[in-house]
Amino acid sequence: MFIATGYSLAQAFSFTYNCNPVERYWDSGVEGSCLNLVLAFIVAAGLNVGTDFVILLLPIWLLWPLRIATRQKVAVTLLFMTGGL
Repeated sequence: MFIATGYSLAQAFSFTYNCNPVERYWDSGVEGSCLNLVLAFIVAAGLNVGTDFVILLLPIWLLWPLRIATRQKVAVTLLFMTGGL
């Protein structure tokens, strides 16, 4: 939770200050300069996909130490993972 919140706040501030002046971010007619916005969006997407994947796998790490049948572990893990989707 702290990792997702931390990088989300960092992304919000970086998107705010990617362009100088800030208005250039939504209006390309304004004089100024911007950092590579495509790269910023790709990095943000990669971080979002990574944390989504880790959150999807969390039930596996929590359920496999349980002393139940492997079939039940797989069923409960898949059930929890569908909630993540």
